[in-house]
Amino acid sequence: MRAAERIAQVRIDGMRLLFEQNGAPETALVRPLHVMAVSAAALIGLVVRTTAELPVSRIVAWCAIIFMGEALITALNRAYAARQPDDAKLPRWAALKTGLSVYNALAWSSGVMLLHVPGASASVLAPTWGVFSFMAATVFVAASYPPAMYAMMLAVGAPAATFLLSVGQTLETDVGVCIALAVPYMMWIGSLSIQRAREAMLGRIEVTELLAAKANQAEQIGALFADRTRFFSAASHDLRQPLSAMSYYFALLERADTTSARNEIVNRLRECSDSLQRQFDSIMGVSEADSAITRA
Repeated sequence: MRAAERIAQVRIDGMRLLFEQNGAPETALVRPLHVMAVSAAALIGLVVRTTAELPVSRIVAWCAIIFMGEALITALNRAYAARQPDDAKLPRWAALKTGLSVYNALAWSSGVMLLHVPGASASVLAPTWGVFSFMAATVFVAASYPPAMYAMMLAVGAPAATFLLSVGQTLETDVGVCIALAVPYMMWIGSLSIQRAREAMLGRIEVTELLAAKANQAEQIGALFADRTRFFSAASHDLRQPLSAMSYYFALLERADTTSARNEIVNRLRECSDSLQRQFDSIMGVSEADSAITRA
């Protein structure tokens, strides 16, 4: 496989990994990340509720937005597992998965706005923890497909940072600056993760090619051994003919009463001997080739 073909295959494998977990398509009705995301959102909302006068309706709305994003991603994963799209259709599926992932990122970023209570530090810090957690998770779940990773990083970081900076309060400004600085830093970490994922996929392609070459060699060797078996079967038959003829000529030689008759029989025996020599030379050639294959 040429370098360009390998790069194209890595891109295809990366898109497929968006829909897979541990090498298999995700088919579960509820993903572990689904449970973790909704639980974390509820916990963040509870922390803000206990330390600030935050309406429960805003917490419920935020959790519902996150739940919807996770539910749509889960439904898309199940649809992918059921249809198993070919390589030509895969970019559209990857674009749709990227779009839903961006929605999910915006949902987490919106927590900074929906849960914000002026003067309550927990309403700033708790949702920001969710933003940073989402960035870290993005490095893990989207390393195989760079467009998804970079889009998710921007979608979760930029709106939150912009909102906090626009508030104008000291804590909000400091946290907004931290988020703004964290976005390019996490993208850099993500690029390292992307490079590792690409190397792993290239390694898998190389192993697959080596296994295919090995299987092809094994098939060729099997064909050679089959040919050798047929050759020796035919050779054993061909060897019997000159040997039988020699036995017959030896019997005639004992009864020959003239010199010319004996000379004629001797010539026939010489022909049988030459035939046997050619047969043995052929057998030795096959044996040497067989030894060379075995050493290889």
